[in-house]
Amino acid sequence: MGTRKIGPAAAGCTMVLKPAPQTPLSSLALAAILTEAGLPDGVLNVVTTSDAAGVVEPLLRGGAIRKLSFTGSTQVGKILLAQCADAVVRPSMELGGTPVIVFDDADLDVAVEGTMLAKMRNMGEACAAANRIYVHRSLAGEFAARLADRMAALTVGDGTEPGTDVGPLIDEADRRKVLPGGWWANCWSSRRRTVAIERFTCIRIRTLPARRSCGGHWAKWYATSARKCLVAGAGSCTSRFR
Repeated sequence: MGTRKIGPAAAGCTMVLKPAPQTPLSSLALAAILTEAGLPDGVLNVVTTSDAAGVVEPLLRGGAIRKLSFTGSTQVGKILLAQCADAVVRPSMELGGTPVIVFDDADLDVAVEGTMLAKMRNMGEACAAANRIYVHRSLAGEFAARLADRMAALTVGDGTEPGTDVGPLIDEADRRKVLPGGWWANCWSSRRRTVAIERFTCIRIRTLPARRSCGGHWAKWYATSARKCLVAGAGSCTSRFR
């Protein structure tokens, strides 16, 4: 991530890099490597903080920043876009998550393996990890069953031990989101019949009707190495491939 964000520095731009608070050391190490390679002082400035809003908002509104590149949630992206507008800062946003779309002519073996790679690389904790899975209704049941079996076969344990597929989540806040009774338990609303699932181990599979639009039946899938279930129902979404 850091290398993608600081690429413009090679063209003579000065830059402020604010890494995620959970992973600052890799950005600091990268800055040290670039300094050792000859990057002049002041070209790259790494700011580590646990108060992102308190650091970023003054920078954006201060008028010294001409360009913002952000990778993260849509909710935070909207806030940053509003702050960029006040000072006419040019934004580049990589927001939300990545969908997997499985049409009716798909090879299910390839689709399941591709979904596992898209979802579980870096244990699912990656900005580009899939968090929405759209499957044609004719394949939804079999696809969900195969994917649940593959997920259930993953080995959960100490991330430093050989053979472990899934280690611990990065912090307590993310852990609370996937505990029973936590964030994922609120994904299903019996009255509104809508879902908004964007977290590791809690994946939505929405079936695609023949015309490949968003409406119709959907299936929600949740699995860990010790637990899996498939819940089917009827629903719709407000925008295509939301």
